[in-house]
Amino acid sequence: MTRDHVPGTGVPTGARPSCATCADLLADEVRARAEYDWSKATDCRVLLRRHHLADHQGRS
Repeated sequence: MTRDHVPGTGVPTGARPSCATCADLLADEVRARAEYDWSKATDCRVLLRRHHLADHQGRS
C-alpha cells in the first residue's frame, strides 16, 4: 500500500521525482522509519515540507 501524501504534512510523496532534494529527504524518512527512529523521520518530513514550500512554491 502506498501513500499519496507524507503523513501529517499534505506533501505529495511523488510530487517532484526529478528533484534530488525531495528524493533524498523521502529516502531518509523511509530509512528512519525502517530503523524505528521516529524523531529522525519527523525531522525529514519537516525538512521536506519546508523544501517543498520554498523551492516548489507548495505545488504538487
